[in-house]
Amino acid sequence: MVDGKTGAMFRLILRLMLTLVHNGEQSSENKSFDVLARTLGRWYQVRDEYLNLRDTGSTKKGFCEDLDDGKFSYPVVRSCADPGRKDLLVGILHGRDARHSLAA
Repeated sequence: MVDGKTGAMFRLILRLMLTLVHNGEQSSENKSFDVLARTLGRWYQVRDEYLNLRDTGSTKKGFCEDLDDGKFSYPVVRSCADPGRKDLLVGILHGRDARHSLAA
């Protein structure tokens, strides 16, 4: 999921730059740059989701907006790995429809 979002944009930018540098020919370093772009995309996405839970001043999004939207962000998915928390978290996310907001 993450690789198809922000990671795809990082890969696109790097591939366009490599195309210009190598005159459209494939290079052996392309794979290394793909790994770099994927890693940067994952880092950015996890950072963005973490800041959404911790800090409203650094992003344009509101506090816990991902939770209000019912998104299974990286911290939520990691928390769901604990069987004791999974049912509680999924229940809270599904229950948001009745309240229209979790953060309020």
